[in-house]
Amino acid sequence: MKLALISLLLLLCILTVAAMALEKPFVDKSACVGCKDCAGICPTAAISLESEKASIDPEICIDCKLCIQACPFKAIKDIK
Repeated sequence: MKLALISLLLLLCILTVAAMALEKPFVDKSACVGCKDCAGICPTAAISLESEKASIDPEICIDCKLCIQACPFKAIKDIK
């Protein structure tokens, strides 16, 4: 019984993490001008600049959406 419960909890954790990784904000590279406003507001430092465009690391992102609100060019979109 304990093993079944532990297995079920582990599966639930894995599915939750997988779902979170799939629903993160993303950067529209054609709209990003590299102003770094999003990187400055990100509480987990999940945003970096690559080739002068913002890039979000989905493994670090906590989906707080502060970057979406901070971007003056509307370059960060929410999948939902």
